[in-house]
Amino acid sequence: MKRLAAFARMLLGLGACASLSAHAWAEAQVPAARVHVRIDGPVAFVSVERELAVGVYRPKAGARVSVFDFALPEGASGLTVELGTPEARVAPWPALTSPPVVPPLARQAPRDASAAVRVAFEGLRESEHVTVRYAFSLPLACEEGAWTLRMPGAVDLAPAAATVSLDVALPSALRLASWQFAGRDLPVPGSARRRLQATAEASAHASWALSFVLRDPRTPAASAMAVRFRAPASRAVGAQGFVATCRGQGLPQGRPPGAVLALVDGSRSVGVAGLSLEREFVTAFMEALPAGVPWNALLFAQRSTPVFPVFRLPTRESLAQFAGALEPSRLANGTDWRGAVAAATQALGAPGAPPTSCAEPPWLLVVGDASLPDGLRPEAGVAAGGPARERCLRVAAVVLRPEGDEAPHPLGSAAYRALPEAFGGLYRSLRPPGVNAAATRLAKEMSGAEGDWFGLAWNPGGVEGPPHLSPGAGTARLWPRQRPWPRQVVYRSEGHLGRVPLRTLPDPIAWPVSNGLAVATVLGFDDGRGGRSWVWRLPPADAEGAPVGDLERSVVHNALSLAYLPRARACYLNRRANAPGARSLTGRVRLALDLERGEMLGARVLASTLGHPEIEACLTQAAYALTIPRPVGRDAPTLAILNLVFRPTTEVPEGGVAPDASAFDQDIELLLEPLRRRGELDLDAQGGENRSK
Repeated sequence: MKRLAAFARMLLGLGACASLSAHAWAEAQVPAARVHVRIDGPVAFVSVERELAVGVYRPKAGARVSVFDFALPEGASGLTVELGTPEARVAPWPALTSPPVVPPLARQAPRDASAAVRVAFEGLRESEHVTVRYAFSLPLACEEGAWTLRMPGAVDLAPAAATVSLDVALPSALRLASWQFAGRDLPVPGSARRRLQATAEASAHASWALSFVLRDPRTPAASAMAVRFRAPASRAVGAQGFVATCRGQGLPQGRPPGAVLALVDGSRSVGVAGLSLEREFVTAFMEALPAGVPWNALLFAQRSTPVFPVFRLPTRESLAQFAGALEPSRLANGTDWRGAVAAATQALGAPGAPPTSCAEPPWLLVVGDASLPDGLRPEAGVAAGGPARERCLRVAAVVLRPEGDEAPHPLGSAAYRALPEAFGGLYRSLRPPGVNAAATRLAKEMSGAEGDWFGLAWNPGGVEGPPHLSPGAGTARLWPRQRPWPRQVVYRSEGHLGRVPLRTLPDPIAWPVSNGLAVATVLGFDDGRGGRSWVWRLPPADAEGAPVGDLERSVVHNALSLAYLPRARACYLNRRANAPGARSLTGRVRLALDLERGEMLGARVLASTLGHPEIEACLTQAAYALTIPRPVGRDAPTLAILNLVFRPTTEVPEGGVAPDASAFDQDIELLLEPLRRRGELDLDAQGGENRSK
């Protein structure tokens, strides 16, 4: 298995992968792969051709089925796959006329979590080679001010180095400043060159990226590219337009803020490690600013609580008081995102707040883990802070998560990003190490970002782009067919106006209308000699029940025994006995506890034989005071089904000794069912039978 782990990070740059057992390895010479990348405006067209030795990819010794998986870069669409032989690479095998039935072994073979498409072969000899050719298109990304095409890492038992040919067409209004392939600088041709071509070798073991920086002489801080394209002939969809922009890293010099308010996440989802990161980041951020800038902080969860009654200078005393306020014991359940943003903007505009102006605007520093309630719209925070727009508010939104923690939910990140996009400011997503340096750098970038923000209009007088764009970041937008089509895209950056022509792509693009092979679609092929092949798109790994860091039952049981059982016993003993039978009340209560990221999201009574609503309500409220230890890494939303058996204090056995009155289990017995994923709960009260401690 060590050999598998070593090979589990390899293959050609496009990430073809096969996650098979160790004994499936065969001594064979695997031919090299060929990758062609053509970039036309903001769109990349990628085609890969790979010759496979069939026997290398057998999922089981002696099996007649070979399985080959490959991954796709993020945003890839319009996938097409062809199968053939090395002698006739471009001639695909004919498609099967009857509905293809995939062998069970091909479907059940192990897979890597990043695999996107699976190709299976049956009836081919181990000595044969098969050519797999697939192609797709995707938009370029903007990373740190550079246009970037990033391919995923490789995870294959038989990695093959790839020969990569590059063909980049530059818009006439832009100039190439630099370009890199796999971390190596490529020579920059003369400014008159409109087409760049190069050939390079991609490693068989690691991912690779192509990045290049474009400059517009009129707007040196940003560049934009726009195209219009048509859908394939098989799809009755008209032409569409696509424009993408990329803002550089440089910023003009500005002025420090008039005041700073730190809005810090104090919900239990942050955890102890995240709370320490927040404390460290805010302290370093304030120390990087001039000493005369007044500041305050708000801790938000279900409610927002100020750290200081009034704004203070960032002295050692105030920073120490802020650090003392961020204690794990102050973490609370719930997150009121709208209320937190509204409270922050009100605090900046309150009568006792420091005076600010557009020349010295107020800053709002938002720091948290971006774990927000389900169903929250990203623009909810913008609407809550609406009046702040008149005071030239600038927002620095920072998502902080400990090393090894899961990535934030896209909607949570979008809610954080929406604030600086609406009011002006910067967005960052950070992980340790280097939090202090990142905070210092962010303070300098915010000081240099006063006043002038990136603006874009695809069609003057028509659709507008985001009013603010963070330095080093980019944006992309699709728009439907228009008549007449605009001839150019106009954008503004740092007070300069730029224009880029809108050209038509010769090749059709299947996105966003189609995402290539659907999850349920299987394409079958026949080589005419009895060998068959199948191609289908794999569903996400989570949809197949892959583990995502579930909570351990023993950890939850211990937390409930130590922290919840005393509270439950108090609920039982403090009941009002208004009837003779209430004194010796017995029964069972079945509770459902909804846990995620160490936070109690919900508690409800599923069934009860006590017949005492007061005790049941007390048990539900007591559950929200619990803190469940979080696993290292991602944890799935978990349902803990808890059975509490209530009975009067244990009677003294005949001739025995009275039990210790301090024992918590003399009145209640705690029975925890096996933990479940959210959505797997059977609401039938009969499901509580046959439990174990």
